[in-house]
Amino acid sequence: MTKDLENVADEKANEMNEIKKLAVDHWKYTKGVIDRMDDRCVELAEYLYIQAFMHGHKHAMDDNRKVRCKVCSSDFELGGGGE
Repeated sequence: MTKDLENVADEKANEMNEIKKLAVDHWKYTKGVIDRMDDRCVELAEYLYIQAFMHGHKHAMDDNRKVRCKVCSSDFELGGGGE
């Protein structure tokens, strides 16, 4: 592997480690919140989580164009990964 490719591979590995750390930290926080909930709250949290995930996925799929979210009224400039 050339030095440039090694650098790219190292940068990608570091990025993935940072993303994993963020995900693990987020899970620790989320689990702490869930552990304090009763069953009704867990059901509501599940519904809200799924709705928020679907909402975020919609923004991710609106690739390469400016999007105005009808729910939160935010403007997003999404790029990369186009056809």
